[in-house]
Amino acid sequence: MEQNKENFSLDDQNVGVSSFNMTEAKITLAKWILASFFVLVLIAFITTLLPDCWVNPHSSKFVESIFQSIVPMASMVIGYYFAKD
Repeated sequence: MEQNKENFSLDDQNVGVSSFNMTEAKITLAKWILASFFVLVLIAFITTLLPDCWVNPHSSKFVESIFQSIVPMASMVIGYYFAKD
């Protein structure tokens, strides 16, 4: 697979050729962000399985807020990083 490298210039100075593929970097970053969201959801789900004596009301509210906010954040990441440039 051929990498898309761009030749950058700043005013009159030639800065050089980029050493990374921007498309691949975007996908890698999105992959890690979505994987971290998945791990956060797994941790939140595991805390719901704990006995009630170990969980206080504040932590259960925290778990609820994680479940409610993870879907919009994940959809924003997917929309931003995978939208056409």
